Amino acid sequence: MEIFISPSDGPTQTIGQAFADRCQSGGFWTSKSGQNQTLSLDATSLHTRATFTASGASLTSIQKLPGVPGLLDQQPLSVLDLFDQARTNARTIRFIKETSFTNAAAAVAEEGLKPDATLAVEEEDATMRKIAVTIKVTDEMLADHEQMRSFVDSRLGYMVSAYADSELLNGDGTSNRIVGILNVSGIQTHNSSESDSALDAIQEALTKVRTVGHIEPTAVVVNATDWGDFQRTKDNSGQYFFNSPMGVTYGVRGRAAVQTMWGFPCMATSHIAQGTAVVGNFRMGATVFLRGLTIETTNSNEDDFKYNRVAVRAELRLTLAPYKPLAFCAVTNIA
Repeated sequence: MEIFISPSDGPTQTIGQAFADRCQSGGFWTSKSGQNQTLSLDATSLHTRATFTASGASLTSIQKLPGVPGLLDQQPLSVLDLFDQARTNARTIRFIKETSFTNAAAAVAEEGLKPDATLAVEEEDATMRKIAVTIKVTDEMLADHEQMRSFVDSRLGYMVSAYADSELLNGDGTSNRIVGILNVSGIQTHNSSESDSALDAIQEALTKVRTVGHIEPTAVVVNATDWGDFQRTKDNSGQYFFNSPMGVTYGVRGRAAVQTMWGFPCMATSHIAQGTAVVGNFRMGATVFLRGLTIETTNSNEDDFKYNRVAVRAELRLTLAPYKPLAFCAVTNIA
């Protein structure tokens, strides 16, 4: 039996709530040996609140509003959220990659010679790769539905999503890994030692994206430790360049307002190496292709049935298609 989570129909639930509710109703798991059950989630549900539907459920009349509300209470920004996302059933994504662009447009006289622009493109393949993790729980944990809900939401989902964040930045294409944006051939680079400061280096990288990539940046990604150093930077008078520690604006549940650098959203993460940053247009420069997150359970693995255990497995398949490498610039040697 396969159960689907849809991002747009029915009452709002998280992944774990859907899992727990199905357990509680007796429809997702029973004590019979050898049963396998699958919970499949649409790729677009990974960073939004999912809704639960099941085969045979009654239909309701709904009014679907466009867009996704930007709530202050939503899950924290992740690397995956920076990119445009698309669902696919293919194993390989073949896309056209732009390697160079020169705008030669100019004013010409009547019957004058028209200038030739240059646009170099090439085909490239990106193969879907799998991220997976397993963990074992007891029948008693399954019976404790609140604990199971927390387990699915906070453990398996986080493990898979955290590794996906790291891969989208650092994947090197070997050993079944995707090619992350920092290892994409043709992205721009800037060495921080060539600038007056690390902040200047990031601003110069933003300028390269605009002038060489001919595209407006959408975000900055920095290491969390480097971001802390930036926040503590002071001028000669001892005043913080960034917001005063006593003047930060907070949103719902105490979460800080969106942090910015040079006017662009800035994501501080441990998934990028200290001393490295990347800026670019994440929406137009690349797309993440996804197959939905799948959670499967079985008690027929090894000797689990004898010990009243259930093995739970989470899997996600994805790849990155960088259409325009020049839309990104990596900053190195941030001190």
